[in-house]
Amino acid sequence: MGPNQLISSLMQLAFILLFCYSSVEAWATPRTIRQISKCGSNTECVNIRKCKYIIERLQNKEKDPTIIEDVRKSTCGFEGRDPKVCCPTASRPKPPPYQQPPTDSTNNLDAFDLNRYPKLRGQEKCGITGILPNRIVGGRNASLGAWPWMTALGYKDVRRQHVPPQFLCGGALVSTSHVITAAHCIKTTGTWQLNLVRVGDLHLDPKVYDGASPVDIVIAEKIIHPGYVAAPVSNDIAILRLSKQVQFTNLIKPICLPFRKDIRKNSLVNYEPYVAGWGATSWNGPDNKHLQEVQVPVVATEECKINYKSRQDAIIDQRVLCAGYRDGGKDSCQGDSGGPLMYFKDGAFYLVGVVSFGLKCAEPGYPGVYTRVSEFMDWIVSNAK
Repeated sequence: MGPNQLISSLMQLAFILLFCYSSVEAWATPRTIRQISKCGSNTECVNIRKCKYIIERLQNKEKDPTIIEDVRKSTCGFEGRDPKVCCPTASRPKPPPYQQPPTDSTNNLDAFDLNRYPKLRGQEKCGITGILPNRIVGGRNASLGAWPWMTALGYKDVRRQHVPPQFLCGGALVSTSHVITAAHCIKTTGTWQLNLVRVGDLHLDPKVYDGASPVDIVIAEKIIHPGYVAAPVSNDIAILRLSKQVQFTNLIKPICLPFRKDIRKNSLVNYEPYVAGWGATSWNGPDNKHLQEVQVPVVATEECKINYKSRQDAIIDQRVLCAGYRDGGKDSCQGDSGGPLMYFKDGAFYLVGVVSFGLKCAEPGYPGVYTRVSEFMDWIVSNAK
């Protein structure tokens, strides 16, 4: 069977499947609060015949048994009798090969040196919270001051500047001028564009009194990792440089970057770091206005590879951490994208991961995937201008 015949027959099958199932699911789902467009960031709705990524998978369907289901899930409309699918805008480029970080720079450090990295002011006294950490059983509302480095990323409609911002991603404050987040939070499509960072908030609804004194700061520069690829997801990390310096208070403080060698070298397997964010608590559920917190156990990379082996839109290697319960039920979810995975050590919290993607939310057998910050320390210190 030729490629065109194969595509035509599978399009007919996808057409039938579309009407057999009404649920809308996701595969490797970027954890944004809600889709800015029907296809989400870094994909566009195109005729299936024009999507090289789908065509290549269809031509190898014997080795890729999930393709039919994936076509159904990614269907976003029709053009005549042809289905339209959410296709990666980058035409699924091959990600750059993984390279070990250089042996100099941060790898030879065992503590932060302000003289060496003056732009990262705040790292000399970081990771201190007003709330002593205790075990979190299940997700719950965070307390005021528990996570003073949490930031909410605000998106403005470029065509309707009077419309209030939507807070669609999270981030972690690491200095007076810098926030670490996920690259896919910046690479948005449509008219909603990342515009500002909110620091010091607890409940995003201004009508609800929570004791917080949030501050909105316009973003001066968005720095995406040069190796970032949307599909399959890799190097999903970015730096936001703020237009003015943050004034630290008891409720606004930076989290520690993993300069310490013992933390950088720790696999963290079986540890239970913390995650916080304003995301949904169930797949396709409403986002939370009140900051949520949860603990999730880190899963070995090899086990995570097995979990995601059938998902061709996911790369699991040394650049990521996987964390979640085997039975599901607790996870970072859509709105937590870009938010921090936080490890407590010797009285301070360290940013060890950035929420990147997962299958739906707290899905059994699919831990959440986080960008491993220690693998990007040289890039961070080189680009924190």
